[in-house]
Order: sequence, then structure tokens, then C-alpha cells
Amino acid sequence: SVTLLQLLAVRDDGLSVSEAAQLLRVSTSSASRTLQGMREVGAVVRDEDGRLHIAVGMWPLGAAALRQIPIRRVALPAIATMVPEIGRPVNVGVPDLDNAISVERLDLLGRMVFSSPFGKRVPYHAGTLGKAILAFAGESLRMRILGSKLARFTERTITDPEKLEIELAETRRLGFSKNRAEFREGGYAVGVPLLNSKGIPVGALSTPASEEEMAPANHVV
Repeated sequence: SVTLLQLLAVRDDGLSVSEAAQLLRVSTSSASRTLQGMREVGAVVRDEDGRLHIAVGMWPLGAAALRQIPIRRVALPAIATMVPEIGRPVNVGVPDLDNAISVERLDLLGRMVFSSPFGKRVPYHAGTLGKAILAFAGESLRMRILGSKLARFTERTITDPEKLEIELAETRRLGFSKNRAEFREGGYAVGVPLLNSKGIPVGALSTPASEEEMAPANHVV
């Protein structure tokens, strides 16, 4: 059931029962029984096309997790003052086991800064938040990601471990990460790590940026 929720969380178009069975590598009847049980407790809903989605009733669980992230209490006031200066949204991410998680987005509405929960997985090797965290992370995490199969998301995704290692070294040297449409087409951004007193990344920030803005002295960076 938890695996199904994780699959549904990254599928904006939902899943059919047969797709769920294929992804879980179980029989269609087994997937159907699990999904029916999840519908009965309000964890999953079915749309008019018969596709399944996470129910809004699951939101309190995600909100409870979000409240436990201490960097939000420390960093959000500073980020909120920064958003009007750069005039564009800022995403806040935290490290997880195999991906970074984009947990929040701060944006401008007129003169007001507002926050929106996000909850999207960002690959360590392709996303701006992920690379900002991975570059400054401990050797064990870097070696584990570099030794795993690096999924391709666009033609520009770095899937060669040696090239990724060079990219991470450059990120450490410059102090910020670059995303040149490596996670999604047209997605250009820069990111910086949020480090604790021991220099360990506890999170990261990212914001959209053009290739011309990807320079250390640029105002956005």
C-alpha cells in the first residue's frame, strides 16, 4: 500500500489497476484488492475515467511531515525576504534516501510572498535541488548515487558517473548547482545548498534562471 502511494505521488495522471499491477509486479486481482482496501479507508480515489489518485484526505499526513522539518522554521523568513529581490519563485528541498524532496515553493502574489507545499521527488543526479545537496553530501551518499543506474529524463541528463562526479566537483567549487534542462525540457535553474554548522547539507534552494544568469557574480545566484 505504501509503495502504491509512492507511485501515485509522482503520477499526475493517476494509475489504472493494470498499470499498478505491472509496476508492483503482482497480479491484477492482487492489485485490485489492495486498491479497493485503500479506497475504503479514504487513501485513494477513482476519477471519472477509472484512474486512481491519492485522496485529498491523505493531506494531513504530508502536512504533519512538513511541520517536522526544522530548516523551514530557520530558513523560511530569510527566503521570504529574498523572493521579492529576485522577483521569481524559490523552491525549498530536503535530502531523502534516494532523491531530494521539493517540499515547498515560495512565490510572489503582488507584494505578498506566499508559500505552497510541493512534495515532489527530485533526482540527485538531475534536479537542481538534488545536485546542490549531493555535491556537498557525505561520501557514502555520493558513492551510492554514483554507483547506481542514473535514469535519463531528457537528452541533457547526465547518466555517466564520471561526468556527474566532474559536475559535482564544479558545483562544490562554485558553491551552486546548475540545471540545464536535465530533469525536464526547458527547466533551467540554479540551486544552493543549506548547510548546517558542520557543513552538512540539510536542504537546498533553487530558482529558475537563464543560462546567462548561471554565473557566480550574477544577482540571482
